[in-house]
Amino acid sequence: MEKIDFENYPSTNSPINGTNLNLLQDNVEDALSDVKVLTFTRDSSAADGAVSYNGFGFKPKLVIALMAVDGQIYNSKGVTDGTITKNIYQISQAAYKVDNSFITFSNFSSMSETAFFQSFDDDGFTLSWSKFGNPTAVLQLIFIAFK
Repeated sequence: MEKIDFENYPSTNSPINGTNLNLLQDNVEDALSDVKVLTFTRDSSAADGAVSYNGFGFKPKLVIALMAVDGQIYNSKGVTDGTITKNIYQISQAAYKVDNSFITFSNFSSMSETAFFQSFDDDGFTLSWSKFGNPTAVLQLIFIAFK
């Protein structure tokens, strides 16, 4: 991020002076370096098992997951700090469910594809995927990881 020269704006008599604004910019840069957003896909017909997601550049302390399927209503929003994992996901046009999974693609009656948080790793994290029935979709995944 390019530095902005705040040295003489506003006046140095103001509590919001150039020095304070430069410090604010430094703090924002530090905070942004501690967050990484990556996207992945998951074919819901893939085999059950552990999958590592890496490329974050650090071992996360918190991860937020967003999942959607193009052209379908099903979506999922999960969060984990490695100790507690919660997920809110859509199971029909007007119904949602909350549980301890991390990501769920499900119509609740005949199929599901679910990821459970397994571990934080040096460059990302690992999820354990399992399915019920015959889900057939490509899950669009967005992971927001915090250092």
